[in-house]
Amino acid sequence: MIQLQKAVADNPGENRNPRPSHSECVVSNQGMLFFTHGGCGVKKKNAQHHIIQISTTTLDFALLNSFPNSNMVRTKQTARKFTGGRAPRKQLSSKARRNLPRQFHDHAGRAYTVLCPFATSGRSVQKLGIQLYLLGERTDSEIEAFAEKFIHCAGIEGWANASNYWPRVDAYAGFKTVEECIEHHRKEKKFRKAAIENMRRDAVAGLSEEAANEKLLNEIRGREPLPHIIPSWCPSDAFWREGDYKDRYRSWIIVVEADRLSWEDVVERGLLQVRFDLDVTPQMVTESWCEGVDTDSCLEKDKEGWVFVDWTGNEKSKPIDRRLLCVRDQPYRLMDLSDKPPEEIAKMMYGWETPGSDARLFDAWSSYTICLRDCTYRGVSCYACDNDEEHDLCEQDLDEHYFDEDGQCIACRRASEYRRRSKRIAAKKTASS
Repeated sequence: MIQLQKAVADNPGENRNPRPSHSECVVSNQGMLFFTHGGCGVKKKNAQHHIIQISTTTLDFALLNSFPNSNMVRTKQTARKFTGGRAPRKQLSSKARRNLPRQFHDHAGRAYTVLCPFATSGRSVQKLGIQLYLLGERTDSEIEAFAEKFIHCAGIEGWANASNYWPRVDAYAGFKTVEECIEHHRKEKKFRKAAIENMRRDAVAGLSEEAANEKLLNEIRGREPLPHIIPSWCPSDAFWREGDYKDRYRSWIIVVEADRLSWEDVVERGLLQVRFDLDVTPQMVTESWCEGVDTDSCLEKDKEGWVFVDWTGNEKSKPIDRRLLCVRDQPYRLMDLSDKPPEEIAKMMYGWETPGSDARLFDAWSSYTICLRDCTYRGVSCYACDNDEEHDLCEQDLDEHYFDEDGQCIACRRASEYRRRSKRIAAKKTASS
């Protein structure tokens, strides 16, 4: 039994608690449903309020059609598209909101395209990036189309929504073989590293050592003249610890082969991930652990503990590793397979993948972002960029939480070294006194 009572109230004046532009719908503890339409920030005259008393737990919204403007009741919540934790503070113009690709020049003077995951009004470029190489000759429009599809595919954007790692993509074209792409990437790393060193040297030219250090720490910080390339995706030998099972490739790129003429071809046939610059030392080939003196021994009257030694898998790593990645979207969920036989479950779970693929793009990208420290390569919010204001010092450019040549966070490493140095100085002062 549902009893309906309609009340029309005239509530002029300004409301101190602004309401959204849609209708409000609230259920009270006494089983009363109260909803309002006609209010938006300031209550208008003759705003209509409807009180519905229900005796059951389920409300038939079809009965509300008899009320005027009852179709304004919102029964489904919609969310704003996730933008990496950066909510816009100001409505920008349509031109500023467009996610336009940018052009830079590599070490050979050849132009390449840089595309960011979401539009921004500032001039900054986030440091986390993926290097995308397209074999064969491509037009500028084709390069931009591949970059746009790649950065917004489920393997990249889906994991970005889950982990908040939003990469840009640097797209290159005009290469004939994968070996040319590898050599280009190595030279580009050296070129951009030299550009950073030249910029920092020119910025402090003519200053004293103290003034130069202060300017580098306060003004230059993490600023770079060209888009950042991660120096190493794995820690160096000095920072490697036993039990670290991450792969030991310092560099990797994504390659679109020449016969993939469109993104539909990539989805159908996959793309290549090429890993190189292997950094494996003899101590990384084996792992050992001690079982203690209580372990059963095969030797009579043996009272010594045993040490077990096993291979880590790094001994099987190739200097250059190529694997085919599946870019297709997974069509099924686990909840859809609960009533299926095991054979059909296996077919539905893995039968949709690209034939011959070694891994999914989603898994490959997520495994590498897990290797990043939690503080590194995160999106930094800049108030001036969000509000379309002119500024020289952008927080996105100045952020120093990114990797150095040893695969360590620059900002955190400097802070830890400062703390250790302060402790040594304090210990010397205590000993001398």
